[in-house]
Order: sequence, then C-alpha cells, then structure tokens
Amino acid sequence: MGRVLALVVVAAAVLLTVASAWGASDKRQPILRLVDMQPLALSGSSFAPAERVRLRVSSGGATVLRTVRATASGRIAATFELAWDRCNGDLVASAAGSSGSRAVLKRTQLQCPMP
Repeated sequence: MGRVLALVVVAAAVLLTVASAWGASDKRQPILRLVDMQPLALSGSSFAPAERVRLRVSSGGATVLRTVRATASGRIAATFELAWDRCNGDLVASAAGSSGSRAVLKRTQLQCPMP
C-alpha cells in the first residue's frame, strides 16, 4: 500500500510540473512590428487586453513618444510623424505597458552605396 501511495504522489507531482510548464509557455511575449517607413507606422501584439502602452521611437536624433491602448485581443497600432530611411540611420522603438509588458524593435542602418 505504501508503494502505491508513493507512486501516486510522484505521478501527481510530475503531472503538475508538466501542466505548469505547458501553461507558462502559452503566454506570449509582446512583439513590435514595422508596418511602414514613411510615415513610420508600428503595430504590436500579445499585450494585455486594454493595457496602456507607452511607445518611444528614436531615429536620426529625433525621439517621439506616444501612448496607445491595446485592444481586447492585445493588439496596438500607431503612426508617427517621422520618416525613416535605412540608409540614413538606426531605428529603435520600445513599448512599455502599464501591466509590465515590454517589447523592443531595432533596425540598423544599412551600408548603402552613394547615389
């Protein structure tokens, strides 16, 4: 009887460990995507529903801040009065959500030939 009880306890512990690991991997990290370069447009996904998200975009020495609210499905979108050209500098965009969500998008300058 003692062996059976020990096996049941071990099996239950293994099942709980697997179930918690599976549930933890289900939660996706927020992602920022570049939608357009002129004007600069970003989209994001996997933020908390209705989360307030503070966006910061830097390019060519200019920094623009914007606050948006995520949809019920955790998506965001924003357009900035900022044009970005991959031949003239880096682009860094970050998103910080009020629930702790964080995402970063970086695009580096290309080594473009002279016109």
